[in-house]
Amino acid sequence: MIKDCAEITLKYLPHFVYSGIRDPITKLRGQVTEQHVIDFVNRSAKEDHTQQLLRLILDDISRKNTTLNVAPVQSMDSDSIDFTLTGNEDDVYGDYDYEQSAPEPEPVQETITTNVNDLDAVIEIMKNALCV
Repeated sequence: MIKDCAEITLKYLPHFVYSGIRDPITKLRGQVTEQHVIDFVNRSAKEDHTQQLLRLILDDISRKNTTLNVAPVQSMDSDSIDFTLTGNEDDVYGDYDYEQSAPEPEPVQETITTNVNDLDAVIEIMKNALCV
């Protein structure tokens, strides 16, 4: 159980940290080298969690650059998440079922015109947005 939690943390902590950065594209611009971009995009082809992070980054790039047509990843408003604990809070290994208080967001119906499987195109987009 602890090993599973550690593995999930290692995979998804970058998503959490990235999502906590206000205006991440501006903040990361110039902090990332071309080799970082190439390595990251190549890893995204092999690792689902890295591809998810790549999609978040491409979404943020598309918001800054309206000529880039990448379907946005729908994010939930942080005010709509209810973190209230119910039941016996001391029983950390108790029943993991919980009821979500907010309705599920509607999926985005746009199409991605920048194919994340076209690694060369994605590398160019990332280099233009993040490298100086």
